[in-house]
Amino acid sequence: MLIPTTVLTGTSGSASWTKVIDLPLTTLTGWTTVAGTFTTDGTSFAGTAGTPGLLRLDTAYAAAAAVMECEIQLVSGGDNYAGIMPTWGPGTDTIPFRIRMDNTGGTRALVAGTEGNSPLVSVSNSFSLDAYHTLRIVRFGPHCDVYLDDILQFSVQSDKVSSGVTCVGLYHYHVSGNPLYRNLKVWVPSLPT
Repeated sequence: MLIPTTVLTGTSGSASWTKVIDLPLTTLTGWTTVAGTFTTDGTSFAGTAGTPGLLRLDTAYAAAAAVMECEIQLVSGGDNYAGIMPTWGPGTDTIPFRIRMDNTGGTRALVAGTEGNSPLVSVSNSFSLDAYHTLRIVRFGPHCDVYLDDILQFSVQSDKVSSGVTCVGLYHYHVSGNPLYRNLKVWVPSLPT
């Protein structure tokens, strides 16, 4: 798998990468809210309390490989989680695969899987609450390497991410306080010229 810092500098071996999304997440224009409520204060997105939230970017890219990252902050004061859905976008209607930061029952972890099913991977992590952390997914077809703050946490493979399309969804759930999202970026392989 590629080292993220190598990917993000633009080249890795013979592959080159193009940044296709660079959003500070200050406006909800170009997004579709599928469940729950999201708001913006002009500096970040916030998921509002009470119900699960699903937000889908209205743009998709024909690429089975991608690097995507977003800064996410979970807040103290109750159970909550927030994450990225790496292949859920326009025209997709299956249960999306999700990679999330989780703070449930006083235990913090990074979790990968689909809603309503047992997680494929759950790795304990001591990330701090009330602070932003960069969640990065390096995806090649059905394989994902998951990084938190530039440190590889785990690798996972699922048929739920085997699509040849790269699109992005954000999701959350929390009892109190609003998880925050900012600075979403996505790179896809550049086509040879």
